[in-house]
Amino acid sequence: MPHVRGVVSKTLPRNGVRTPVNLVPPEHRWKVVANTQEVATESISPPSVMPSGYYMVPCLVYMHTPSFNGQRLYDSRAPATENQYTAVPADITPLRWDAADYRRHNNNKGRRQYSTAAEVVPTTEKIRPPWSVPAPPSPCNFNNDMTLDQFYIEIMKSFAAYKNCKLSWFHRMLAKVETKADFERAKTVWNQYVQHCHAITSETSTLIVKASCKAGIPNDGLEVLSALIEHEQYWPSTAGVQYLMINLSLNKETEAVMKAYNICKKKGFKMTPKTFHIVIRECIENGMIDEAFMFAEEAKEMGVEMNRVIYNILMNGCRTHELPEKIIQLREEMDNQNIEINDSTIKFTSLAYLAMNKKEEAVQSFQQYEKLGMTLEEFCAKFIVDETEDATQKEHVKQLFQVVREAGVDLPESAIKDF
Repeated sequence: MPHVRGVVSKTLPRNGVRTPVNLVPPEHRWKVVANTQEVATESISPPSVMPSGYYMVPCLVYMHTPSFNGQRLYDSRAPATENQYTAVPADITPLRWDAADYRRHNNNKGRRQYSTAAEVVPTTEKIRPPWSVPAPPSPCNFNNDMTLDQFYIEIMKSFAAYKNCKLSWFHRMLAKVETKADFERAKTVWNQYVQHCHAITSETSTLIVKASCKAGIPNDGLEVLSALIEHEQYWPSTAGVQYLMINLSLNKETEAVMKAYNICKKKGFKMTPKTFHIVIRECIENGMIDEAFMFAEEAKEMGVEMNRVIYNILMNGCRTHELPEKIIQLREEMDNQNIEINDSTIKFTSLAYLAMNKKEEAVQSFQQYEKLGMTLEEFCAKFIVDETEDATQKEHVKQLFQVVREAGVDLPESAIKDF
């Protein structure tokens, strides 16, 4: 068809990137269009933000014949405009150009497929690209200073209008949860994401778990943890899981603490020393000394660092259960691994030696306080027996002070007046 000149196409930029000009498929590449007047200079500017995920590619067919009624046609390849077909002879049928739409076809490995449309229309009709129609106003009105109730209302409006909502607004709502009623609303919003198959993030799960604890219902957070065990990308952060375990412990729910630990273990969650601080202390506070040592051995098998905090917790448990030999064994392990000691370590070791009737070792251990950069008065104050301690522990401290004074250590009266 030698009388057909060809097709010219203009691509519109999207996010600063222009679509490659692959134009249209072969079956649409040639169109016979009657000669018309010279192209007008008016153009239609595209919007700054496209309302959909498609690239709009306006295209126009040009004729080979260079003139009409003695006038030069199409000196430059300018885009067509809505005024192009004015003053056309009556015997010529005008064609309107329309925007090609961009479609993805999975069966074609994501190759861009273009199609064009041309239809017979009256010459007086105004031609507007589809992107020139303004989007309807949003029903939502978010801002950072809203209350939890306001966040809830706006988020539900967003789901009603768009079937979705930005996660950041939900995160802000979760950060404001303080009561059980607040948490129930947060669960309602979370169910909207689940029902509409919208993915959440690890941060979302962490905030949900923490929100349950702030609302005073950490068992609800444990249910969330159980539900997410099969989902790697939704699993809460390490700090979030530990926060949940601490709150379960504060609520005296030992069984729930152990359940949270077992969920983490089944998940293959990387344990940290703090995780074992929580479970070992929970065992000690509930008189389960054997289970505490079992968790300590499990930490060693997992390659978790046995730090000073873990050893001090175990020593304190051995002190209350009157196992001085175990305390000395733990202290030897610390020395062999060059683990730094503190005042609690020295206190437990000194009392253990005294309980084993090794007075000389007890005094030597007591005098190690000098390595800590503490004064004698400050160190003696660490031995003040808490009201929760029984009379036996107070008697042990009194005996230790007596042995130390007999060894020639001048203890301050202010520190030992209660003994």
